[in-house]
Amino acid sequence: MNFNKRQSFKFCFLLEQGFSHLSLALMLETLKQANNFLPEKLYSYVLVFDDSHLSHSKILYQDETVKPLSVLALSLAQGEGFDLIVVLGGNQHQQQMSQGPDAFIRHHYLKGAWLVALQTGVHRLASLDLLNNKPVSCHANYLKDLSEQYPRLSFNTHIFSFSQGIYTCAGGLATADMMLDLIDRITPVISQRLYAQLVVDKPRTGNATQKNALKKQFSGLGKSLINAIELMESNLSEPLEMQEIAFHSGVSTRQLERLFQKHLANSPKRFYLQLRLKHARDKIINTSHSILDVALSCGFTAPTHFSKCYKDFFGMSPRQDRSAMFDGQNTNDWIDRLVC
Repeated sequence: MNFNKRQSFKFCFLLEQGFSHLSLALMLETLKQANNFLPEKLYSYVLVFDDSHLSHSKILYQDETVKPLSVLALSLAQGEGFDLIVVLGGNQHQQQMSQGPDAFIRHHYLKGAWLVALQTGVHRLASLDLLNNKPVSCHANYLKDLSEQYPRLSFNTHIFSFSQGIYTCAGGLATADMMLDLIDRITPVISQRLYAQLVVDKPRTGNATQKNALKKQFSGLGKSLINAIELMESNLSEPLEMQEIAFHSGVSTRQLERLFQKHLANSPKRFYLQLRLKHARDKIINTSHSILDVALSCGFTAPTHFSKCYKDFFGMSPRQDRSAMFDGQNTNDWIDRLVC
């Protein structure tokens, strides 16, 4: 895209089902503040929803900037279009997606528009084969599932990536870093003033890695214990024996028991089980995989045993937990996902 002497840059925010209001607010505020430092209002936007799949009443933004996709698609025939399409997903990984926006996205990309995919929006661009031969950043919660679904793509845990006119971003607070990088590419002359206005010393670069909550939590522990935890993290689908974990951590099984009891007030076996259950809950909440598939992917061979362990730890069965999520009862879950 040629940025020289452009009079305007039109953003289209394509709102997927369950889109992140946090990410949207961060992007819109960045555009608003950027316009304040420009002689003319350079950046404009429209919020677009797929009216075949999402109700206008669920958008929360009720003004002239909100357009249904079916109406907007008609304007393409008249030569109207956008410079950047933001595919804004949310926290719920969808195995099945509406195909309504696909032609709209592909049309703009072929015409030279840039694309931005956040959170589960990465899934849509991957399904359209637009991420081939590009670095792809996605939220760590979806990394394993997307890697399995699209094994040829080069996924990473960076907060965002940019290549060949396409941004992919993990979402959360990393959205602000990505947006500042985008503004810096288009209007670099205002970057320092924009940073000052947003109280940002220096935004993170795209190759910054998403925070690993587990490593951060246990960073003060001994090397042997950290090694054991990392081995457990890396082998959730096919659990290792405690003897093997101890051996590769450089301690005896009894020493491993003592380390866990001393620093974590837990046994290594139970700690390992809890890691697998937390990983299972991520899949229960964030994907539409069957409960049986989730159980097997987390190292449980018997569904009944999985359900019992799950209920003992979380206080409800996997099925109840998934139902509660869709009923809107797990209102605090979004806080846990601001890991970037």
